[in-house]
Amino acid sequence: MRPHSYERFRRKALGEEPAGYVRARSVAVGPTVAELTDASEEELWALHRRRSVSGAGSPGPEEAPLGEGRAPARGGAGGEARGASLLDLKLELARRLLGPCRLCFLRCPVDRRAGERGACGLGPGLRPYQDFVHLGEELELIPTHAFYLAGCSYRCVYCSDWAQVARPGEVGEVPAEVLARSVDARRREGARSLSWVGGSPDVNLPGILEVLALLRCSVPVVWNGNLSNTEEAHELLSGVVDAWVADLKYGCEECSRSGSGIAGALAVARRNLRRIAGEAYTVVRHLLLPGHLECCTLPVLDWLREEVPGVRVNLLDQYQAPGRLRGSPWDRAVVAADLARARSHAEDLGLDLAGPGPLPPSGGVAGAAESAGAAPAAGFSSALRLGSSGEVVVENLSPELAPLLEALGELTPELRARLRAGGAWRPAPGP
Repeated sequence: MRPHSYERFRRKALGEEPAGYVRARSVAVGPTVAELTDASEEELWALHRRRSVSGAGSPGPEEAPLGEGRAPARGGAGGEARGASLLDLKLELARRLLGPCRLCFLRCPVDRRAGERGACGLGPGLRPYQDFVHLGEELELIPTHAFYLAGCSYRCVYCSDWAQVARPGEVGEVPAEVLARSVDARRREGARSLSWVGGSPDVNLPGILEVLALLRCSVPVVWNGNLSNTEEAHELLSGVVDAWVADLKYGCEECSRSGSGIAGALAVARRNLRRIAGEAYTVVRHLLLPGHLECCTLPVLDWLREEVPGVRVNLLDQYQAPGRLRGSPWDRAVVAADLARARSHAEDLGLDLAGPGPLPPSGGVAGAAESAGAAPAAGFSSALRLGSSGEVVVENLSPELAPLLEALGELTPELRARLRAGGAWRPAPGP
């Protein structure tokens, strides 16, 4: 399968083409919003199959209303009497997938709308624990407005955001209207994309679609996750996601179970990756894990070359064992020789490690819509944490840190370049 071209994402990032959700919002499906609410799920899926368009599609003629003898549309709050769009239809179906939950492949037999909780620990609302304009992602995606959402169906033993993943209820729920105002403001200020990160965005699909339905701007959506979504959820994401950032950490199910506490995830991730690579621009991230070169890294690279040749690959070397793993087999660093061998193997396979390069400099996006009301504070942020050996690690390097690093004698030419692109820094080892 030939991976999807980056060019369409670039045009959307520069405001030259509408984002996928804007296109979906322009496609009329026939019924009113109220009629969607009253329809059976079977009827809704049938309508979705008829009216779905890919990101390359264009709106067609209006579909006939749902069913015979449907009651007249109700008026009132929320515009229930207006004609529904394809995005409205996707949102209604996503809400139906909450009970019983069918958003991730675990398919927990709970109704999250009624307050029941499954493996992810979430209800229906969004619980963002961090948002900022991120400069530390792949160059072709930045600056991106990143929302980190609590809740995940994985339990990676080395997760750096364990509290938000394992105890999402401790993170406050934020209304979609508030998040939408923030997105509009950041886009107007020059964010080139909107990234939904986790935790896992897959288990937050209904809330994300609700935010997209409220946006006044057009900004390409980046879905940054572990590809745990069900086929039903993917149908709703198709045509809405403009770029995928997919985590593929493991080369075998045994390592997936021991590292992330979940069985069957690898097969699902591979299935979804085969599909998304042909639908939108896709970046596959592989985090090197200590001691997992032969069982995971090299097999992952071989699989990518065989199944999705030409896809963009990013080898990540920033594994850091959190303090709770002290003394365990996971409490060690990735050795430089493993990273060098991984890069060499990827190059020998002809994998794309460089990507298409950066977007033009941001200076605000022409034509970005004005937002009503004040937006929540958001902006670039760096984070300080202690590494497993006690060293200080700076995540998400900000250019504003240059004077501090220069004063410390740490501002090398290489680090200056990383400051422009984002990344991580730790002090050089002593003599």
